[in-house]
Amino acid sequence: MTSDASAAPEPPLRAWPWAIRRGSAADPTEQTMTSPCHEVIEHSEPAVHHWRASQLRRLGIPAPLAEVYAGRIDWHQIARLVQHGCPPRLALRIVC
Repeated sequence: MTSDASAAPEPPLRAWPWAIRRGSAADPTEQTMTSPCHEVIEHSEPAVHHWRASQLRRLGIPAPLAEVYAGRIDWHQIARLVQHGCPPRLALRIVC
């Protein structure tokens, strides 16, 4: 019994959503880029501020302080301190 490597089926290629499509009915030499199947989300300042404040509140910072400091500090630093056992208000004082 001989083994024929060419008889094995090729694995299917995955089509990336931004793959280049070659040719079209009108012009077979035309190349176009397809875009990913994601919507563009506008990052408005109020939305970003609100999200950062919500992250601080989630970490235990009171809402009024979270609103004040949301645009001034890196909430990741607060998160690291809180995850290591630091009380949220003390973490806020350390980072500020």
